[in-house]
Amino acid sequence: MSNATKAMLPFPHDHDNDLLYLSTLAIEGKDASAFLQGQLTQDVSLCTQGPQMAAALNPKGRAYALGWLVSIPTGFLWVLPQTILSTTLTNLKRYVLRSQVTLTDVSDIWHVTLSTTASNLDGLPCLPAALQTKTGWFGVLHKTPPNPPPTIWLNWHARCLSVGYPMLTPATVEQYTAHELDLISWQGVSFTKGCYTGQEIVARMHYRATPKTALTLVSIDAWTHAHIGYGDSLVSEVSGQTIDLVDGQWLSASRLLALSVLPHTLPDTSLVSHASGAQGRLIRENILHR
Repeated sequence: MSNATKAMLPFPHDHDNDLLYLSTLAIEGKDASAFLQGQLTQDVSLCTQGPQMAAALNPKGRAYALGWLVSIPTGFLWVLPQTILSTTLTNLKRYVLRSQVTLTDVSDIWHVTLSTTASNLDGLPCLPAALQTKTGWFGVLHKTPPNPPPTIWLNWHARCLSVGYPMLTPATVEQYTAHELDLISWQGVSFTKGCYTGQEIVARMHYRATPKTALTLVSIDAWTHAHIGYGDSLVSEVSGQTIDLVDGQWLSASRLLALSVLPHTLPDTSLVSHASGAQGRLIRENILHR
């Protein structure tokens, strides 16, 4: 992907980056629950207890969507990153067949508001309990368009990175497994509900495989951000190992905070390089509340 077209990691004060915005997909109809039960990693019946984290996988077990599932009287609302809504709809529609279910982008009806305080929020809770607890943020869906301050999305995104919650973008769709995205730790995968698309891969990795990588919070210092994009890879200058950037955000002109699929054998501190020629020092950081 060329530097001219790829999506860049958000810069400080990058308030208009639409990669940070959220959208809402409605899954409604008589068969909505049964349909989603066969498509999502989560047991959708748990939504009666509150919002749930849920991912959708392709047959190879790689995630093409990750968001928060909310129960409503007519079915479900699924809060997703705005830029992957279209591909998510396309993928889900392949499996509708004769199911009595409708899939609709209702982002212009149901809006997401996030805040660090619950007192000024009025609406349908949409943050899964684990995410709310770890971030200290609150979120609701409501039908009045929000008017958040310009820093809200950057602050929210940075907080998600610090607690180890990745956001998928067009560059990272169908690139990572549920284990690589650490969805098991986030209680986003059910091992008891039965089959769904990609379930065999998830089960095999969970019960039989020994992971060689893990989603890791890293900081990278001493380079400029001009050509670093979502889904880019870095290379260790010492070992030659590849390091994938799943999600990230520039905290300053020369310091990047990122979630990366990191080999277990990579040292805690490592000199890394990017295809643009940039070099930096990568440091493993502690994910908050893990």
